[in-house]
Amino acid sequence: MLYLKNELSVKCNRCGSVMQIDSDNFMYTSIDYERNMGTEVEYDFSTEIPCPECQNDIAILIRGFEYPVGALDHSDYECDGGVLLESPDLEVEYEPDGEIEVKEDNA
Repeated sequence: MLYLKNELSVKCNRCGSVMQIDSDNFMYTSIDYERNMGTEVEYDFSTEIPCPECQNDIAILIRGFEYPVGALDHSDYECDGGVLLESPDLEVEYEPDGEIEVKEDNA
């Protein structure tokens, strides 16, 4: 599972106001794909907010790809109506599906 670690600073393209957007303001969806080394998961984090000063609409989309599961392969982002002042920081939180069973050889 990927999650967005940091609060983002965004500068409005219309008035230049800078605002902070907490990671809790983002909604996320995920899509699974089967590839050679197993499952690839694409996570899309998105939010739309009005600038508090001029009401300009600002839309942010952050994409992260986990492949193989448990490893961040790559990420990218788009910001319409504003500029992100720092890159989003995505982190993998990996939890194996089940416990590994160890069989003893009693030969």
